[in-house]
Amino acid sequence: MRWLFFPFVVTVLAVCVSAKTTEEPLEALKARAQSARLQDQGPLFAAIARREVIEADHFYTEGDITKAKQAVDDVVSYASRAAEAAQKSGKHLKDTEITLRQTARQLDDVRKTLNFEDRSYVEAAVKQVEKFRQKLLEAMFSPQSKENKK
Repeated sequence: MRWLFFPFVVTVLAVCVSAKTTEEPLEALKARAQSARLQDQGPLFAAIARREVIEADHFYTEGDITKAKQAVDDVVSYASRAAEAAQKSGKHLKDTEITLRQTARQLDDVRKTLNFEDRSYVEAAVKQVEKFRQKLLEAMFSPQSKENKK
């Protein structure tokens, strides 16, 4: 019986790893977020913002500053849309806030690797994403939101 256990565990781990590594293409994720219900858009837009940080980092590494700045603008745009959708629907506030926090930290890590001239642009974007995240926290924990739940 033991000899069956080891191959079973290896197979399960292999399936889990292969499922984890297959990500939806960014353009397909954008299309899905556009057509999703309002209550599902918050986490989807936040995921797009996080993926755009990876794109921006890639473009900065390659030295393509114009595409990198466009990707940073997309991060801010999708973070804004994520926060707005989550607030309007009142759903997935916590998940969206967590993803936006991770996005801001990841974008700040990118900022730390840049030349001095390029840092201010990314720093402003980090501050904007943090502002959207703060609005979500206020929506979750403000006294007004607690009164509305009663």
